[in-house]
Amino acid sequence: MKISLPDIKNIKNLLPAILLLLAFSFAAELIVFNFRSITTLGNESLELGDGFVIHGPAEVETPHAYPDRSIDNLLIENVTIEGAASVTAHVELSDKGNAYVYPISDFTMVPGVPMSGYCDIYSYGDVHEIYVWLSVPEGVTVTLGKVSFNVHRPFQIKPLRLLLLFAAFLFVYLSWSKYSAAEINGRDPIQLIIIALSVIFLIRLSYTLSFSNEELVNDPPSHHAQYQELAQALDEGHVSLDHLQAHPDLLAKENPYDTLALLAEGVPFKMDYAYYEGKYYVYFGIIPELLFYYPWYKIHGEAPTNCDASWRFASLLVIGSFLLIWELIKRFKRGSFPFWLYLLMSYSFCLYANYVFLISRPDIYNIPVLAGNAFTILGLGLWFAAAGRKGRIRIPFLTAGSLCMACAVGCRPQMALFSFISIFIFLFEEKDGKYSFKNRSLLTKGSIPDTICFALPFALIAIPVCWYNQARFGSIFEFGATLSLTTNDMNLRGFNMDRLIRGLYCFLIQPTVTTNDFPYLTSSVVDSAYMGRNLVEFTFGGVLTACPLMLIIPALVFGLFGKLKSEEKAVCLTLLIASFVICVFDVNSAGILYRYTCDFTTGFLIAAFLLWIPLLSEEKDRVLSRRLFTLLLMQALFYSLRVYCADGDRLFIRDCSPVLFERIRSYFT
Repeated sequence: MKISLPDIKNIKNLLPAILLLLAFSFAAELIVFNFRSITTLGNESLELGDGFVIHGPAEVETPHAYPDRSIDNLLIENVTIEGAASVTAHVELSDKGNAYVYPISDFTMVPGVPMSGYCDIYSYGDVHEIYVWLSVPEGVTVTLGKVSFNVHRPFQIKPLRLLLLFAAFLFVYLSWSKYSAAEINGRDPIQLIIIALSVIFLIRLSYTLSFSNEELVNDPPSHHAQYQELAQALDEGHVSLDHLQAHPDLLAKENPYDTLALLAEGVPFKMDYAYYEGKYYVYFGIIPELLFYYPWYKIHGEAPTNCDASWRFASLLVIGSFLLIWELIKRFKRGSFPFWLYLLMSYSFCLYANYVFLISRPDIYNIPVLAGNAFTILGLGLWFAAAGRKGRIRIPFLTAGSLCMACAVGCRPQMALFSFISIFIFLFEEKDGKYSFKNRSLLTKGSIPDTICFALPFALIAIPVCWYNQARFGSIFEFGATLSLTTNDMNLRGFNMDRLIRGLYCFLIQPTVTTNDFPYLTSSVVDSAYMGRNLVEFTFGGVLTACPLMLIIPALVFGLFGKLKSEEKAVCLTLLIASFVICVFDVNSAGILYRYTCDFTTGFLIAAFLLWIPLLSEEKDRVLSRRLFTLLLMQALFYSLRVYCADGDRLFIRDCSPVLFERIRSYFT
């Protein structure tokens, strides 16, 4: 078996570069990230005192210090907190440029995070008076250890940060140098081992992300248990949630979907449940229930958590991503394609911001969206794998691909549009340089088994989905979204061009809103002068502008599209049209919410990668393209981290997992 790793000579040529990159990484770790440790060498500390105990509710000032000298920093040691995970404090001081005391920015102290009680101070000349002010909520007890000024900040060498710096430098070097890197090769055991280890690592990372939100793990809101309630209902032989009894006043309402009226009139109802003819139902896609929640309930006697489900579907997404990117490269590359770039693309795809958001926020809204994306990505990967194979070996890929795509529809019905890609990879194929319907591999006399294997999974999945819709709402085409008790009446929402244009702007092209402090990102402004009722929450910039690697899609109009082959054009256009239609549907029928961008981002992302692959592999374009693309992929990974740590509402880790947030933030301070 041929191994396509670089030969010994090339490995020797790479070793000096690796050593130099390691040196750069250590230098960045020591000089950049420990800069304040260097500048505070030789500092003479000033102790304010120790042993402060504060019982909330209280607003307390520590004893005032009058140093009359330069103050560089503050360190509060041995902080313990009972009744809360963190406490906020701020420093007030007067100095040479300000005769009266003034406050400076707040800082957060989290026990268990090294140097959490440390902050730098930038005064106007010598400090005349300084103290720390804390506000402690009711039921919280805070104990402060020694409080010191002008301390020497200890060096903190973080191995993970060092490794990430080295990886970033290495990928930039590989994209800039003329090093003869290994080409992707499906028969190379070393590459297969690296892929397997990468998949295992990302699945483990997905587990960490799925269980990182402490509130959703330990105390999720009650209405987020709908899949668990449905598992019990199915076990009892019905699809309605009969343990939830509709209030007589709700039964008497002529329009029970006007939730503003229900709230104003004090009519009890269950928010975000489907309601029909006096009974409550779950309107979220049934497939996650049938494939995971209900079987788990039958086996273990209790329903799993949403975090468990998030991890399982995230694992499918990781496997599907590596398969899909591999098949896209094999099918659409023009020339050589290095293995290291495939790995970087696959990691970036798995850890794209929308997927990280879904995985790390396992609530009832995101589980079906995550599952739909996972099945779509895995299904498309299997379909492309089937299209690249002949004979009996393609049947398992074909069948499994159709099964996944059908399951995606049972999670998010609008994702059915992505199944139209099958037309251009199975019914239009290239032969002898011609791409036409005559060269199809399905719907011919000789492809009857293949055609059956392609179509049968859709029929098998459609049976329980259609039965479920009929049993609930009397129509196989009613999925329940219009019957949900949500913030507005979905039946009368209608179509509005003004609302649509505003929503498309927010979803597609609105710039991100950056900040000076970690995570250097906050939610975008979605409020507007729209004179009507609209559902808005938060977004983090338009999908085409938040990650510039997506800007290759608008570049189609500048001649790039003409360089594509017929199949590339067809698949790319199908993905873009399907994504745009889903975007229009979500904006008009639902509202402006970040999780809705996850319905259509997959199509845009795959289309963008498909457009990049020829540029990255074509001889005359690949040098500049690889350099630019590597930087854009790293930007996309950093954007994902920023979204994970950003603030949009109270269910982000900044509020729900403050220890984790502070640990991550410490890597940037």
